[in-house]
Amino acid sequence: MKRVIVFLFGLSGLCGSVVAAEGGEIHFRGAIIEAPCAVEHDETSLSMLCWRDHELQPHSIAWRQLERGDNTLWQAQIKTETLSQANVKRVTITYP
Repeated sequence: MKRVIVFLFGLSGLCGSVVAAEGGEIHFRGAIIEAPCAVEHDETSLSMLCWRDHELQPHSIAWRQLERGDNTLWQAQIKTETLSQANVKRVTITYP
């Protein structure tokens, strides 16, 4: 199971907001079978681009659908959470 966490800062700042860590180490046992999904967002939707069965498959969902409780995108479960700062949301995407 893979998990992606995206922090969103204000609705107007959704386009092009990227936070990256510099450095660090990852230790794992096993094999990487497929590349992780790429996640993009804009003011209206959340999109995932995933390699599955040797094909790149696009999937997207409107923010309105997430607000209404539809939290499934393709095989992923999406959880949104408003943090203590009024303009910050945390989006957690869990997929197989």
